[in-house]
Amino acid sequence: MVPSSIAIEQAKSADWGASPLKPFLQLGPRAAHLGRLKVGKFQSHDADHLQAIATTFVRGYNVMFGAAPISRLDDIHDQISVSLRGFLVEGAAMGAAVRDGMVLQAGLLSALHTRYHSKYQYLIQVGSGWALARMPWISRRLFQTLPPELYTLTLDGRGFHNTFFKPERALHGLTVKCQGLAGGAYDQGVGRALWFVSLADLETTLSSVERAHPSRQANLLSGLGLAMSYAGPSRMQDFKNVCDSFPAHQAAFMQGVSFAITALDAAGAVRPELQVLSSQLLGAPYREIVPAIENDRPSDGPSSFQDSLEAYEVWRNRTRLRFLNLINTSQFEV
Repeated sequence: MVPSSIAIEQAKSADWGASPLKPFLQLGPRAAHLGRLKVGKFQSHDADHLQAIATTFVRGYNVMFGAAPISRLDDIHDQISVSLRGFLVEGAAMGAAVRDGMVLQAGLLSALHTRYHSKYQYLIQVGSGWALARMPWISRRLFQTLPPELYTLTLDGRGFHNTFFKPERALHGLTVKCQGLAGGAYDQGVGRALWFVSLADLETTLSSVERAHPSRQANLLSGLGLAMSYAGPSRMQDFKNVCDSFPAHQAAFMQGVSFAITALDAAGAVRPELQVLSSQLLGAPYREIVPAIENDRPSDGPSSFQDSLEAYEVWRNRTRLRFLNLINTSQFEV
């Protein structure tokens, strides 16, 4: 249900004082500094681009521990580049979930969702997964607070968090004891994070995917497609190289790309190069792709974790099948 304008104003003006735990829970500059990673090339323009994203994420996270966090977030949101706003809100979702997890009477994450649901619902869900990685006991609360049909993205966020902070362990087969669809959701987050920890160096990223067990590669590539598209930088040749390197998982990769474009469209942030990418890689203009994907999204709220994972996977499968049929036509050429 879309929040009313009254609910949005109430979320914005709620009397949130500064958290007494602010000095202990906020993240310092080192948390956002990509130079701490053991892989990647740090002198490139791409690294600067991803560094700006990481810094913005941490900024959004830290705002949630101060006074009037929603109003303060609004001020920052309106002052920064459109391309960075989703990452600001994603970081804020992590901060709100962490702050909620330390008290009995939670509500900040719900207020954040009410305020920013229309543009960043997917980013809020992913951001909550970063908090889940650090506070596993909040899983039930997250499931009940955010749209349950998108809970897969919370597990995705947990996979991203763990890979971002410990990239050397990402591909050693450990998925935090996740199996089945939960493990697949986690690996989608791992795939997204690989793009960041390699600092957009495609050769390094693809080498990491190749070293992973074959059963994990489709989900890793789905996440990679999402990161390459949503975060960027987006170069058509890179997308072609991924498809050439993993032809068996091309549809999974395209599904990730299409979900990223759908999220960017909601935020009004589809970049010109992605408009070209949609036509050339996905076979149709993004204004045709997005409604089709949104129409396939599960609408009924699942009552359990497993039902939620299954509903989301049905959505992904429908999207993959759409692209698999495209790939199999003689006219299609990446």
